[in-house]
Amino acid sequence: MRCHSAMINLLILLLLLGNLVTAQDVNDGKIIMENEDAPSTHWKGEGNFSIWPVLSAENSTISGELSGNDTVDVFLIEITANNGSIIELKNLINNSLNYQIQKINQTTWSIMDSIKDGEIILEKGLHAIRIERLGGSDNIIEYNFEIINHGEIKIEDLSWMFKNFYFLVGLMLIAPLMIVIYWNKNSIFTNNKQRQMEFHEIKVLGALRDRFNRENDEKKGRVKMEDYLLKNKDRAWNSIQKEFGRADLSYNTEQIEIKCWKITKKIEEILVGIKISKQDWELAALQLFSPKGEDITILKINPDFMFSKDEVFLGKLVSGKILILQIRIKSGVEALSINISGKVVGESISGVISKYIENEEE
Repeated sequence: MRCHSAMINLLILLLLLGNLVTAQDVNDGKIIMENEDAPSTHWKGEGNFSIWPVLSAENSTISGELSGNDTVDVFLIEITANNGSIIELKNLINNSLNYQIQKINQTTWSIMDSIKDGEIILEKGLHAIRIERLGGSDNIIEYNFEIINHGEIKIEDLSWMFKNFYFLVGLMLIAPLMIVIYWNKNSIFTNNKQRQMEFHEIKVLGALRDRFNRENDEKKGRVKMEDYLLKNKDRAWNSIQKEFGRADLSYNTEQIEIKCWKITKKIEEILVGIKISKQDWELAALQLFSPKGEDITILKINPDFMFSKDEVFLGKLVSGKILILQIRIKSGVEALSINISGKVVGESISGVISKYIENEEE
């Protein structure tokens, strides 16, 4: 009797020790037994998850079994970390079962990704663990798997690593713009004073052009025009072309530049601009001629220069001089061009504008 009593006490002690082992931590986690049969289907997103066992994402070991008529068990696993967690599923029993972690879309509840063994990143919310029987056996199969949580996903700001890259790319993008700005610096950075001067020049030339049509102001206009052109030279020449527009006739060489504008529709009044370049001209003369052989007679010139029939005597033209002539012609001429002649450094020079201007049809 004492022997039987000792054996019973030993069995009771072993059972108590077995319960202690079942309750202890495994890998600093818990051992969880399947209390009720887990559902065999995935939820449809209706929001009622009460019939699915919910597993914590903490390190733990889950044990259960598939009965003879049970082929699939589905568990929920809840991720509480805001940035998601890295979860690993490890099969602890080598048997004919398929273990799978399913990553679930938290809006549509569809399966986004899944793994059989290994690690997977799960976002915050509910996901699934699926255990499936392989083969056609009806025997009871035990399963035992471990959930290992490798921690929350850490989002680290690494933008500092690319600061030099961003600076280099920005410099490469800005460089072409800086080149364009450098090429156009004169036009871009023209100050207000220069623009006001250009505007003033055009106003002065416009007023002088009006004065050409006033007989009482002829002498004042000539004196002011010559004084203005002498002081401003090249800038004034550009302003003249802006004021009167594109010339009807143009002639340009190293020694001289000539522009001619037709003021009236018929060839009765023209405006001739002359710019002397590097060297002085002596005995300069301007001749008007018709390529159609017509006689041309000059009636009046403003400013006042000597003229005879179709020729204007300009005399000495110094380097840099700009001259504007308003010439009235006897009507009846259908086509007109210009010839310039004179002496430069003792050599006779003559230049003829090959093109000509014609009357406009009314």
